[in-house]
Amino acid sequence: MVSPLCQTSTASKNDASATSSLYKTDDACVSAHSRETLYAILFGQSFGRRVNSRQELEAELEKLCSSEKGSAPLKLRAAYELGVRVSMAYSCAPELSSPHSVEDFCAQRMQGYDQEHFVLLCLNAKNMLLQESELSVGTLDKTIVGVRDVVKRALLASARSVILVHNHPSGDPHPSNADVVLTKRIEQACELFDICVLDHVILGSEGRSYSLRSYGDM
Repeated sequence: MVSPLCQTSTASKNDASATSSLYKTDDACVSAHSRETLYAILFGQSFGRRVNSRQELEAELEKLCSSEKGSAPLKLRAAYELGVRVSMAYSCAPELSSPHSVEDFCAQRMQGYDQEHFVLLCLNAKNMLLQESELSVGTLDKTIVGVRDVVKRALLASARSVILVHNHPSGDPHPSNADVVLTKRIEQACELFDICVLDHVILGSEGRSYSLRSYGDM
């Protein structure tokens, strides 16, 4: 059972500013032309032709670095590597488009818990996972979740939709009245920010789960 609570959580700082700092130094700055060309390389479109393999991308990067002086080449390579890592992270993100896929993704992570854990899955427009956040850890049969915290985490992740997940240590995945009420409250709050609550999946024991969306409870 999940109980609602109005609470405020501390926001995480956006790490995007770290990328821009790569271009600003005391001794040298990467030229605007090189920045634009780097973006083209990262997106696989360089010098008027399509570049596909990483080997080709890095060859184009070296050409670009040779035209810069001071610490600029090092910063270009660092920015390139950061872009590659971000791209790989997004390409490996799972698609959560059904209750079964949510169960497969969460079951192993939440297996064996003797307390209720409430997890928020933030998704993009293609139902790809952007962020997984554990919002609350409760007791054997109850956890407290703040509706504001759900909305805040979703907004920070720039989520188009979210999926709520929590476990029932008792093994019975059927929702309590409190689970249904909380789900509806979160739906109403998210709707104000054009964020869709796709489902609330409750995990039980022995591979059993309950999708509130599938059973018409939301």
